[in-house]
Amino acid sequence: MIRERLEDHLSVLREAAPGQRFAAYHAWRTEHDRSGSFGALGRWALAVLLLLVGLVTLVTPGPGVLFLTLAAALLAQSSLRFAQLLDRAETRVRGLLRRWANRYGK
Repeated sequence: MIRERLEDHLSVLREAAPGQRFAAYHAWRTEHDRSGSFGALGRWALAVLLLLVGLVTLVTPGPGVLFLTLAAALLAQSSLRFAQLLDRAETRVRGLLRRWANRYGK
């Protein structure tokens, strides 16, 4: 059951085009969300906690980027504006990586 639900979530992210995947996931999540306002509040609280842990572990030994990524994913589920921000960031990062690979080799 959990594996199928996770696969549903990941398939939405995989199938959407770069630059649109987080907004598409937000729309899908909004349509399929059955947790109500309590679930949304829980996601926001968990995202803030992960964000704080991520910031602390950026300056101390630990997986800071992982925590920040998880926090961003949770925020994108609940906020269309944040999902759109992540879509823009994804296209910019992909462009930077492409230019870097062209310049320095693959």
